[in-house]
Amino acid sequence: MVLKSQRALQVKLKVLLFWIGKALIRHHRNRIQATQLLSKLQFRLAFTWSWVLFNFNEFINDLMSLVRSKVIPITRIDDAVSRILLVKFTMGLFENPLADYSFSNELGSQAHRDLAREAVSKSLVLLKNGNNTNPMLPLPRKASKILVAGTHADNLGYQCGGWTITWQGLSGNKNTRETAGDSDKLTMRDPGPAIVTSTCQAIKCVVVVVSGRPLVMAPYVASIEALVAAWLPGTEGQGITDALFGDHGFSGKLPITWFRNAEQLPMSYGDLHYDPLFAYGSGLVTESVASIVARYKSLKHVASFSDTRLRSF
Repeated sequence: MVLKSQRALQVKLKVLLFWIGKALIRHHRNRIQATQLLSKLQFRLAFTWSWVLFNFNEFINDLMSLVRSKVIPITRIDDAVSRILLVKFTMGLFENPLADYSFSNELGSQAHRDLAREAVSKSLVLLKNGNNTNPMLPLPRKASKILVAGTHADNLGYQCGGWTITWQGLSGNKNTRETAGDSDKLTMRDPGPAIVTSTCQAIKCVVVVVSGRPLVMAPYVASIEALVAAWLPGTEGQGITDALFGDHGFSGKLPITWFRNAEQLPMSYGDLHYDPLFAYGSGLVTESVASIVARYKSLKHVASFSDTRLRSF
């Protein structure tokens, strides 16, 4: 009975991996890269990615030794290879092994950049904005001075995050990728805390958090006038300034709970003692400057029209 259950599980896993492989190939323009990724998934389930990456010779030698000693049956290898070949044959990779480059000239086009910039603006989440009577945002375009501070403000590597051009991303994000970016406390890296504290104590400030995940912000919220979760905006960070200056209104909502500290984790919406800094779905909504001006003109016109009618009576 146990053996039958194991075989049934293996069959289900094989079917799952087959469809994962098809999905990977369908959504990767470079289909060769996708099938290689599937191959890694098939053979390396028992190993961490980083271990195999830096010890691939040892991995190959150990696997061959285990096959020769019949610890791993050759039928298991044949089975895995057959499934990999099945995906390749199904997707026609032997007939058309290279990627389709017919749209390569559109990569990085202005239309793509404009769309990415719009996506950045719409994905921003405004978590704090002064108070109801005195909001901090949008910022005035004619302000005499605006101080821009922080390590992430002018660093494309940090704004893109890992897994961009290469596994390690761009040169600027050495502390954000896997392993190097691991954090038990999920706090801002230095000098972030000092910059936020010193700046927000001296002047009214807007803190834009550039990160791929929530960070501990509870110690700083009281001194911050406005707080924006910008996630990883990528190359079109102008979308952030579009919202800060009111070209676009804020409309994003938190897709995840923003905790007070790492000790609260794991935390899920609806938990009995759910007490986050910002709840799942939080996000203030603002209008664009153009929308505010249009609404003001409309109200002014209505008021003027009403005043004229009153005088006529």
